[in-house]
Amino acid sequence: MKAAARRFAMLCLTLLPLIGVAADSYPQRPLRFIIPFPPGGANDIVARLVGPKLTERLGQQVVVDNRPGASGSIAVEITARAQPDGYTFIVGNNTSNSIAPVLYAGRLKVDAAKELTGISLLAAIPHVVIAPARLPPDNFRELIAYIKARPGQLNYAAPLGGHPHLDMLALLAATGTSMVHIPSKGAGQTIPSLLGGESQVSNTNVASVIGLIRAGQLKAYALTSEERMPELPGVPTFAEVGLKGVGSINWVGLFAPARVSPAIINRLHTIIVDILSQPELKETYAKRLVPLAVSRSPAEFNAFVAAETRRWVKIVKDNNIRLP
Repeated sequence: MKAAARRFAMLCLTLLPLIGVAADSYPQRPLRFIIPFPPGGANDIVARLVGPKLTERLGQQVVVDNRPGASGSIAVEITARAQPDGYTFIVGNNTSNSIAPVLYAGRLKVDAAKELTGISLLAAIPHVVIAPARLPPDNFRELIAYIKARPGQLNYAAPLGGHPHLDMLALLAATGTSMVHIPSKGAGQTIPSLLGGESQVSNTNVASVIGLIRAGQLKAYALTSEERMPELPGVPTFAEVGLKGVGSINWVGLFAPARVSPAIINRLHTIIVDILSQPELKETYAKRLVPLAVSRSPAEFNAFVAAETRRWVKIVKDNNIRLP
């Protein structure tokens, strides 16, 4: 009987955090938003836009914690192994939550699809092919000709295994060109690589580089969006330059450890939907060139992520992509 009582007591202690988070008093301490990439990237930008608004609604600070590396898998593992008490989340994207599980299948320590649960989309950001202003080509056709005339002599910067990397591989394959890959940990490293001369071309999210494009430090050649952006009216889409189907959109969303109380997941989803509907935040999103996106429910977001993962399985297989 004593042994049974001890086991029951231990079970109660194990469940105590879960019981606490289901109470109306949630949250009682700061929330942690883990970012899979360095500061300056799309995930970081979105987290720092949404975080303060969530703080206002919940009365607790949202702490942004950048944990880059391994195509976002480090941040995924930290989140998946966190206590499922509603205080640790990951602001993930298609690289960390859809691509890495495909590229590194069987080698990752956690299964994002099983050990994380989605709350909502937060943004869907187009990417743009860019180069330093000093590079001679002034349009996409000239850029491809410039690369083609220098096979293997030019570098492109992109996170290893991330969608900018896969998109560049697809772009090079579609145009019959070759470049050397310079791995980076995100836009925060890609941009210095370009400006410093280590690399000549990249494909990164518009939100991270719009200021440098407007300042004339970077040239923009083509967008992965379906339509041209009003802020970059002279930049064509991939479809317009004959590359329809090449390139992807960087979606960003909020995830929690899988065993977090559904009551908390649903409450956060409701708050996020309301936050993203506010004109002030919409305007801020627009100024940063971060197209807003929101899921109608956590279930819809989880279904979306699953479909995205299946799409990347096909892309990786069709292009015979293998990473060390």
